[in-house]
Amino acid sequence: MIFPARTTLLASALALSLVSPAWGQNALSQAEPDSQLLSSAAFLEGHPDLRFRKRAERWYIQDQKSRAMENYRQAARFADKHSQARIAEMLWAGDGVEPDRAIAYVWMDMAAERGYQAFLARREHFWSRLDETDRARALREGIALYETYGDEVAKPRMERALIAGRRKVAGSRVGFVGSGTVFSAGPARGSGGGRPGMAGGAFEETLRNGQSFTTERFFDPAYWTPRFYWEWQLHLHTLTEHGTVEVGPLEAE
Repeated sequence: MIFPARTTLLASALALSLVSPAWGQNALSQAEPDSQLLSSAAFLEGHPDLRFRKRAERWYIQDQKSRAMENYRQAARFADKHSQARIAEMLWAGDGVEPDRAIAYVWMDMAAERGYQAFLARREHFWSRLDETDRARALREGIALYETYGDEVAKPRMERALIAGRRKVAGSRVGFVGSGTVFSAGPARGSGGGRPGMAGGAFEETLRNGQSFTTERFFDPAYWTPRFYWEWQLHLHTLTEHGTVEVGPLEAE
C-alpha cells in the first residue's frame, strides 16, 4: 500500500524504465560506477545524498548506530532512497534505536516511491506484518514525514545542491578546473568537522594525496544535471539489484 497522494509520483518514476534517456547514449554514463570519482572529496562536496550516506555507513560499521541514523536522515533529506530504506530497516528491527514498525513502514514506503523493486517488496512485507492500529498510525503520521523527506520536496532540495555544487568546484577549496582537468584534494588534515579541504594547502601535495579527473569524466551530465541525475540513480539501483556496487571509502574526518 502507498499513500494515495503519492500514486502520481510513483507512476512517473516507473515510467523512466520504459524510455531510453538521452544520457543513455553516453558510454561513460552507462559504465559501471566509477569508485574513484564517486569517493573523491570534490564529487562528494556537491552530492550531499551520497556524502551523508557514506558517513552513515562508516558509523554503522563502527557500531555507532545513533550517528549512523543521524547521517542517514541527512542523506534522506536529499532524496536518497537507499538511506530511507536503511532507516526503515533499523526502525523495524530496533537496530540501535527504539523499534517503531509503523514509522518503519512509512520510511520504506518513501524508499519505494520511485518503484524500486527491492523496496516495493520490503514495503509490502512490512505492511503485511502491521496490525490495524499500526497501519492507521502509519497513514496518519506518515504525512509529516513526506512533507520533509518525500520526493516532492527532497528532490528539489537535491537539485539545488547539484547546481550549487557544480558551480563551487571551479576555483574553490575542493577542486581546480583548468586545462581539461579537475583536481580533487585528498582527505582534510586537522579539519575538525571533516569537511573536504586542501591537504596541507599546497598544490603539489594535492597532486600527491588527492585525485585528478578529466573534465569530461567529472562533469558527466549524469552526475550534475538534475534530470539526468535521477535517471542515473535509477541505473545505479538497477545495478545494485543484481549485485554489489562499491563506491570506495569515505574520506577521513
